[in-house]
Amino acid sequence: PKEAPKEAAKEAPKDGSTVASKLSAYWKEKKESASALIKEKSAQYSAAIKEKSQALRERLKESAVRKDAHAYRGRDSSTMFSIDDEDVPSEDGQPAARAGVDADLGNSVLRHTTKGQITVDLSVLPDQPAVKHVFICSEIYTDGTMYPAHLVLTATHLLKLRELRVGSDEAVFLARRPLKTVSRITAKKKHPTLLTLAYEDDGTHEDVSGLFGSVVGSEEVDGSDGKKKKYVLERFMVPQADAAKEALKTLVASART
Repeated sequence: PKEAPKEAAKEAPKDGSTVASKLSAYWKEKKESASALIKEKSAQYSAAIKEKSQALRERLKESAVRKDAHAYRGRDSSTMFSIDDEDVPSEDGQPAARAGVDADLGNSVLRHTTKGQITVDLSVLPDQPAVKHVFICSEIYTDGTMYPAHLVLTATHLLKLRELRVGSDEAVFLARRPLKTVSRITAKKKHPTLLTLAYEDDGTHEDVSGLFGSVVGSEEVDGSDGKKKKYVLERFMVPQADAAKEALKTLVASART
């Protein structure tokens, strides 16, 4: 008599394979959850900044009208002086002319401290003659922390300010960087409002970020002469990213001529 064919023995799954599958599914779920949370928070934050940006654009329009009519007279001159230091007179006995940060920020400067901190009134910042553009944004530090900030563009420099409190009309000065040192401006396709700015660190930057715990990135690249070149890297979430890139492109080109 013929023997009945034996059924193929079913191979039991190995324990290692089962654990790996469970771990893979777990991490996939966690990644999707984190991605959804980041997208939701980014949308909420962008909406809040967009609303504030609209208010700033209205102020810039009003400022342009006032400048044309020569109607703006600035703040009370008493707010222009340092609370810790006296103005240094020139040789002819007159107050020294403003330069650098003070010249850029003009009458929006509220006070100085002996530590080098400068407080700025954001409500009158767009009215200052040297200011070309102001972009409300959020600076993203290397550890992922975000702070409400403002990027201020003049004809020759980019200034970085941080709000003292969210929604406050006062901010502190963090850095002033020559536009001619901007080497690249990049944005990711998935996050078009996230801009990364790289500047050549040529020793001409005014930076007091360390006083406020600001942590910026840096990198070194081999130059054409074989020497290492150091670059400062900063990341900002800018709702008006397209307008900011266009303004930077135009002013950087002009600053290099």
